[in-house]
Amino acid sequence: MCATAARGERIAPFPRVPLAIGGIPLSNRVILAPMSGITDAPFRRLVSRLGAGLVVSEMTASEALVAGQREARLRGLADAYGALAWRAAV
Repeated sequence: MCATAARGERIAPFPRVPLAIGGIPLSNRVILAPMSGITDAPFRRLVSRLGAGLVVSEMTASEALVAGQREARLRGLADAYGALAWRAAV
């Protein structure tokens, strides 16, 4: 599958080179960037189901997580995902 430029020139397809992070292979090169207030658990779940190779959580304060705060636990939910990167602030 090749795209065609405006002048009719053929453009080579994007190389399908596998991506691995720290030795963990990803299913594809689509990565959801961490965005505070946007990449909550339902959004990460949706993007993962739509095929992202990796989703990244919002930043979670480790003190809030240790204290058992509900909101902190929700930020780290990892159900129904492929690859998930979880970010914790110490």
